[in-house]
Amino acid sequence: MVPFIEKTNNPGTLTHHNRLPDVQNYFLYAMKKSLIVALFALFLCGGTAFAQKSTFEKSKKLTESEVPVAVVKAFLQEHSDLQDKGYWKLHYTERNDNGRTTFTPERYTYNAKKDGEKVVLTYSVDGVAAAPKESRGKK
Repeated sequence: MVPFIEKTNNPGTLTHHNRLPDVQNYFLYAMKKSLIVALFALFLCGGTAFAQKSTFEKSKKLTESEVPVAVVKAFLQEHSDLQDKGYWKLHYTERNDNGRTTFTPERYTYNAKKDGEKVVLTYSVDGVAAAPKESRGKK
């Protein structure tokens, strides 16, 4: 952008302005306005699409009485030594379809400590055990 020079009434002095000619000003104004309108329209379209159909994965702590019997039986058969040393968690998906919310259980986990190490036992909704996850180090 090159500033233009304006002559003043005082001889020998020049004034610099960073004003653009009117055509360039109008062009920039029109571009800004178009960009703002396009971004607003994109926000509205994206927001309504997101509100109509969205899926979230969440988890919630449970008491042992809230866990299905098949899951608790599978846990007690293999890990009865950890029974009172941890807590249960339900991992589920929450799906919103046009104002209707559905919850789908995905898996149950039992989080405990064994010999100073964190142990996470994962079970399907039917009570089938997955491979245990053990973290390294003490927590």
